[in-house]
Amino acid sequence: MAGHGFGHGVGMSQYGANGAARSGLSYRQILAFYYPGTLLTSLSSPTIRVGITSDTDGIVEVAAAPGLTASSDGVVRRLPTTPDRWRVRVVVGGCVLEARTAGNWSKFPLRQGEQNTPCPVMFTATGHLVRLVLPGGVTRAYRGSITAQQVSSGKVVTVNRVNLESYLRSVVPAESPAYFHLEALRAQAVAARTYAKRFIRAGGSYDICDSTACQVYKGVGVVNSRGSINAAEQPATDAAVTDTAGQVLTYAFAAGRAPQLATTMFSASNGGQAVAGGAGHGYLTAHPDPYDRIDNPWSSWTRTVRATSLEKAYGINRVARIQVLSRDGRGDWGGRPTSIRVEGFTSDGRYRATDTTGRSLGAVTGLPSDYFTSEETATVDPATLYRRYGGTTLQAGARGIAVKAVQVLLTEAGHDAGPADGVWGGRTSAALRAFQVQKKLPLDTDVTRNDWRALSGLSYTQARPASKTAPKTLYQRYRTTVLRTGSRGTAVRALQSELNRRGLKVGRVDGVFGVKTRGGVVRLQRARHLTATGVVRASTWKALSR
Repeated sequence: MAGHGFGHGVGMSQYGANGAARSGLSYRQILAFYYPGTLLTSLSSPTIRVGITSDTDGIVEVAAAPGLTASSDGVVRRLPTTPDRWRVRVVVGGCVLEARTAGNWSKFPLRQGEQNTPCPVMFTATGHLVRLVLPGGVTRAYRGSITAQQVSSGKVVTVNRVNLESYLRSVVPAESPAYFHLEALRAQAVAARTYAKRFIRAGGSYDICDSTACQVYKGVGVVNSRGSINAAEQPATDAAVTDTAGQVLTYAFAAGRAPQLATTMFSASNGGQAVAGGAGHGYLTAHPDPYDRIDNPWSSWTRTVRATSLEKAYGINRVARIQVLSRDGRGDWGGRPTSIRVEGFTSDGRYRATDTTGRSLGAVTGLPSDYFTSEETATVDPATLYRRYGGTTLQAGARGIAVKAVQVLLTEAGHDAGPADGVWGGRTSAALRAFQVQKKLPLDTDVTRNDWRALSGLSYTQARPASKTAPKTLYQRYRTTVLRTGSRGTAVRALQSELNRRGLKVGRVDGVFGVKTRGGVVRLQRARHLTATGVVRASTWKALSR
């Protein structure tokens, strides 16, 4: 596969923003280019609740720290520093707060006389960061607070409550490299702030997640073995957040109504062609992006897609080819594929096809984007194909599964037989003839057992090269034989084969002198200045011998 871009391509391209900044555009101009029709304005920056989805064990565990407090149901208690860990988990009847000392866990109720501690339970550390212990032993530091929020009878989720601007100090370098041009980082800060602010709402366990499903958020950084922090925040991106503090993009979604926050989608690279957003988002337009290809490693790429990944995803035993049925008409190769057919065969050789989208195929095969073209090299098991179809003779006008198999194999061999629709038309006939010429097969309008062997990659019999004595032998053998419409037999077969070899296209070599055979004879007689009777006598046999 060859393609462009990384990600969905809707909204701002992050590498494109960097290319635009290097071309002299300010962050305001970059935002106007990627989100046309939006208005840059300033709003307050409230607290945002971030779901820490990397904390997957259903327990919230934090490391001890000076000034660490826990609060629940109106009770706030400063926690002693002797235990090295604190955790909240779900038990029968609610949640429980526990402390670890010398490797042993014990309950630590916030209210005297109560064993359980009602969720939510919030950890804060005045003047310090809260250090969250994740599954696997990694400890990550966060600003604000860490809350254990019960979501079911046996599980709590981890939520980081943090000021929006502090949140952005981690998001911006996680989404755009800190070495990007400052104007590009400022544009990223505004886009990320706007995107996050749209999700702040009352209710629910949290407002936004910390993964690529929302925006990547890593907190302040990972606590290393020395107790210091490998920072996720960077000076350049901190400056971009500060320089644009509170700035967001709004859009007039309906005439006469106040502008609302825009959905400022972005991805790493659109490959030079932005994709339109959903209905009602007029600022997410499809347009060429000249900036995306400036110093962008994702501008163009190639990948090898193994047939096994397609076979597993689409339930096809042996994939033969990927056929793009339609594209969106924007960009290289006619744009992004919108409809794709994955074709192949079952274990017993039956044709099978599954229709899908470019986005779905890109996802199941791990392609960087859905902006690609394919160069198929997958093959079909020859023994299986020949075993199933070797005895099937096909000719123009035929329909069915065997025709689909021929169409797939002819196209795979480099001869475009058209869509594998199971209907034998002109393109299939032309592809068959080109294949027969390529493989030096006897030229015939039918798919014979010998053709099936060649199509299946098995050994086959090539056409005998024309010799100087062959025509003479034909004349000597049949010069006394008279053939006309209705004649049958070996002589008719010999006649039909010779006429087809000369390009007179009389159709199937079946030994039956019919309308097509007579037409070929008449054309030969006229070309050799014989009386065009359509009847084969000695003079016609002699003409065939020259």
